[in-house]
Amino acid sequence: MIPSDPEIIQYLEANADLIKNASGELSVINTSKIVEIHSRITAREYKIDTEKLADKLLSLEAKIEF
Repeated sequence: MIPSDPEIIQYLEANADLIKNASGELSVINTSKIVEIHSRITAREYKIDTEKLADKLLSLEAKIEF
């Protein structure tokens, strides 16, 4: 199930500092790419590579200091 836009926004707002700190320096954000992916997700045309996503999440989690 894909969460609705308000749920995504609420999650990102609640975790913005944690995400920023975990990522170190933020790179340049390609907003056109974000809009394109968002459009594909809402149209249910975006295929998520769950293994790649899990690997990236584990890597990010390893960088977070608790």
